[in-house]
Amino acid sequence: MTENMLTEVELLLGQLSDYIDDLVKQAMSKPVNSEKELQLREINKAIERIESSGVPVPSSLLDEKSRLLDIVGSYRGYQNQALTIYNKLNALILQLQCFISTGNTTPWRVVAKAVIDILRQQRKQMQRTEICEAVFSMLQDRLLPGDFELAEHNGRPFWKNTVSRVLYNLRKENILKPALKHRYYELEEVYYENQTPFD
Repeated sequence: MTENMLTEVELLLGQLSDYIDDLVKQAMSKPVNSEKELQLREINKAIERIESSGVPVPSSLLDEKSRLLDIVGSYRGYQNQALTIYNKLNALILQLQCFISTGNTTPWRVVAKAVIDILRQQRKQMQRTEICEAVFSMLQDRLLPGDFELAEHNGRPFWKNTVSRVLYNLRKENILKPALKHRYYELEEVYYENQTPFD
C-alpha cells in the first residue's frame, strides 16, 4: 500500500466515523423503550377488542397506533443499519489483517469462513479436534506452505494454531455460543440462517 493510498483510507475512515456518529445521534434522539412497545401492544389489543364487538374504532386510537408504530419502526431501522455497518467494518478489518500478514499462510478470514461453514453443516456442538480435522479436510488443497510449518511456542502446525485463534475470536465476537464444556464450540442460533462478517 502506498502512502497516498493510506492517506485516502484515513480520510475515508474519518468520513465513515462522522456518518456513524450521525446515525447514533439520530437513534438516540428517538429513544424507544419497552414502555412504548408495551403501549403499542395495549393499543393493538384495545383495537382488536373494539373491532370484535362491532363498534367503529375511534380515529384517535388509530392515530396513536400509527405514531407508536413510526417510533418503534424507525428505531429498529437504525438498529438494523448499525448492525449492517458493524458487520461490514469487521469484514474490512479482517481484510486489512490479511493484507498485513506475511502472505505465507492461509488468511485468517478463509479459516474463519471454513469454521462457520462446518458448524452450520453439523448443527451441533463440536470439539476443537473435530473442527480442526474438518477444516483440514475442507481447506487441504488451499493451505499454503507456511501453514505446515511448526510453531516455536507449541510445536503444532501453524494452520492448527490459526483454527484455535479463530475459535477464540469467534467466541469473543459472540458468533459462537459461550463454552458449556471446555474445548466444545457451537454457532449462535442466529448465525445458522443469518450472515456473519465472514460471509
